[in-house]
Amino acid sequence: MKRFLILMVAIGLLYVLEKGSFQKLNPIYHEELLFFPKAKFVKIIASGYDNFGADLIWIKSIEYFGGHRLTDRNYPCLYRMLDVLTSLDKHFLPAYTLGGVLLVADAKAFNEGITLLKKGLMHLPQRWELPFTLGIVNFLYKRDWKSAAKWFYVASRYPGTYPHCIALASYCLQKGYTPDKGIELWESIYKNHNRLWQEKAVEGIIVILEYACLKFKKERGKYPKKLIELVKGGYLKVLPQLKGVYFTIKNEKVIAVW
Repeated sequence: MKRFLILMVAIGLLYVLEKGSFQKLNPIYHEELLFFPKAKFVKIIASGYDNFGADLIWIKSIEYFGGHRLTDRNYPCLYRMLDVLTSLDKHFLPAYTLGGVLLVADAKAFNEGITLLKKGLMHLPQRWELPFTLGIVNFLYKRDWKSAAKWFYVASRYPGTYPHCIALASYCLQKGYTPDKGIELWESIYKNHNRLWQEKAVEGIIVILEYACLKFKKERGKYPKKLIELVKGGYLKVLPQLKGVYFTIKNEKVIAVW
């Protein structure tokens, strides 16, 4: 009986993908997806087999993307498909992360990609992959340094997250603001958080100082011997000031001494 119900659900979903009572997209795509359902309609057809229905749409989405990737590279239906899929299964992580990247990178639909990722963050707030991917798409495809820095910082606060989130946030801070502003923001985090976040703030400041030292070396042909040279050379306005920590250079590498 259960297999029969699953079969009927599958037939119903396939019928939904092809026939009436649906929302038109664009007549130009008549051969593949002239009609595609609203999420609430598919949910009715799924009759409780939401995850199974989402899997079917995921397969259809991969097929759809691959077909266009090899031909015209236009993906006008991709967001609709992923939106319906994630309305059926709100915890389908790859649909949010991979789908968001494909929308931004391949479909050039930045707003739709961001919308999908934020939808995922709403339903899966415990997954670091979602703020991290928001950081990536802002970093690589939008060059929105301030937004990228914000999302990398958010991702860095999750347990088990990508280990270089702080470094990425620091890089984006100095690109979107200035090295001094980036240091100022990390100083604020250091002063207002516990030891764990103080260590992350110190790590972030080291990244900014290293970047300034490398820029110094590129322009002057040598690595600075002391950090004060960055101030004298105009690479920084002031050196970071943290209670209980100071920064120095050792073997052409910036280190923190607690």
